[in-house]
Amino acid sequence: MYRENSKHVLFLHIGMSKTGTTALQSCWVRNKKLLMTEGICYSEYSEYYHMHVNLLFNICREYIDKKNLPIKLPFYIVAKEPPSEIVQRMKHDFYYNNCHTMLISCEDFFYPLAITDSKDEFSDARKYVMQYLEKAFAEFEIKIVCYLRRQDDFLESQLNQILKTRNNRNDLADTIFREADMYAQPNDRKNNSRHRLRNLNLFHFWLDYYSNLSKLAEIYGKENIIVRPYEKGQLPEGIELDFFKNVLGLGNDLLLNLQISEPTNESIKPEINDFKMATGLFELSREFVEINDAPALARIDKSGRCNIIHAKQAWDIVASYAEGNSKIAREYLNREDGLLFYDSPRKEENDYEGLSLDAAIDISRELVHMIRKGILDASLYINYGEGYNEHDRIEKTVFFDESFCVRFELTGDRDIVGLRFDPDEKNFYDISIDSVLIDGVEQNVIGSNAFTKNDEYDSFFTNDPIYILSTPSVRFREVEICGRIRSLTLESVNILTNENEAFKAKNTNLLGCNEYLKNEIEKLTNDLNRIKRSRILRFASKFSKCRSLFIQ
Repeated sequence: MYRENSKHVLFLHIGMSKTGTTALQSCWVRNKKLLMTEGICYSEYSEYYHMHVNLLFNICREYIDKKNLPIKLPFYIVAKEPPSEIVQRMKHDFYYNNCHTMLISCEDFFYPLAITDSKDEFSDARKYVMQYLEKAFAEFEIKIVCYLRRQDDFLESQLNQILKTRNNRNDLADTIFREADMYAQPNDRKNNSRHRLRNLNLFHFWLDYYSNLSKLAEIYGKENIIVRPYEKGQLPEGIELDFFKNVLGLGNDLLLNLQISEPTNESIKPEINDFKMATGLFELSREFVEINDAPALARIDKSGRCNIIHAKQAWDIVASYAEGNSKIAREYLNREDGLLFYDSPRKEENDYEGLSLDAAIDISRELVHMIRKGILDASLYINYGEGYNEHDRIEKTVFFDESFCVRFELTGDRDIVGLRFDPDEKNFYDISIDSVLIDGVEQNVIGSNAFTKNDEYDSFFTNDPIYILSTPSVRFREVEICGRIRSLTLESVNILTNENEAFKAKNTNLLGCNEYLKNEIEKLTNDLNRIKRSRILRFASKFSKCRSLFIQ
């Protein structure tokens, strides 16, 4: 374990983005309990994002309010609360569990308020955030952990992410790319107009790694800055094991018990992104992601022409920051050769040449095939003792062709009271659930709002079908649900509608009859009680007893 003295250690992982941060944070959440037994605390992160965006954004709120800045961040993604309260809860978890090491992570710590075009505002905001953390965790020895990706690779990854998630034509004007930039060669601008960078002053803030690290060193000291180059050759076992072994210094015994997540947020083929931009089919962003791994498109990868940012342009970008990168290698990694990144430069023969006719035809064919399949917006609601709510919900997009199978991964460590599966929220379906596996064990399921049973299918007279799943225990990791589904025809919906209206009418009549009978029973009960209290009844009762004695 990384400990130079008896003082508590705080590892502040600041990213940067596009360096496997999601995989690393998911790994910490999945292994939270195991880490806690080793005295390592990762808590009070945003349950949705698995990182401390809640802490960062609320510190930024304080900064913006104090300076009265006209800056709007997407604060809606986290609840508003004083950051001091978040810090207090983090420390409570830390000390209550007798930990010695705390982990805090958010890639935006590297560049808080990055949406501003002001370099001064950018620098001041980061200084405010870092000094806030220094004071808030004064009893800790703070180590800054930063993974760095070669500048051209970082930019290309950012481009791919933006094109991948773009779902509105108007949004394109607000992306970080535009027709020309300072790095493009004059003869490249025409061929690569779709991949030019915008707002380069802001990008310079990000890409000047040495300047960024120097600002952090002014607060925490250069000796407390841990730099890890993000390259496959320098991280042969992946970022998760690299962090545990080379940053935390954990032993192999613990590493064998770690649960490592599958790769997430994979890149989209440049041909698919080009097809999406050329056709303007932004509303099909989800479908474009789904066809990325289609076997029919496998041959697209065989060309090896994957450089969206072309080789000459990439060389210029890397050259612009070569001096700073060399200083980082020498001053932070003690590398006498001054090499921060070891990967070979890009080759011109691997430059992406654009969307070919054959690729466009293949993508069109696969997209049509995908669209012909049905699409479910499935949700798994998790009841942690507070009922089913939107916050404790996992969403999945499921494509089906008569049958479907969906797998949900649960990463929290709270006791689970119940599970609810909503297959879709927009259409009328007949659904048959064939199997429910929770951690590989078969479980029962009930269609709680199914209207009727039809050939082993549950018919739902609602566009929000609901199934309640039985749970084997209070803690589990994976839920897999498989079944068959068929859309209800308009004729079927009309029949069900008429039947439902008939049932409603009958139900209304029955309710009326029930109310009438209740009133009649109440009248008879009152009459009976009145008779029981009358003198005539009492006299008749005594007379009956006397008559019985006389007869005997």
